[in-house]
Amino acid sequence: ESLGRLQQVSGTQRYRIPADVNPEDFNSVVIWCRKFNVTLAKRPRYANGYATLSN
Repeated sequence: ESLGRLQQVSGTQRYRIPADVNPEDFNSVVIWCRKFNVTLAKRPRYANGYATLSN
């Protein structure tokens, strides 16, 4: 499931997790670049309904 488009190219990213998605159902959240087929970040921290990733 997509949490949205990339907000910026560096630094911390915060994405709201939809209310109908249970983060416990997933092992990770990944920022992935479709154009270059590369993972940019993973290892989320969940807090207050957001997935926060730092690179």
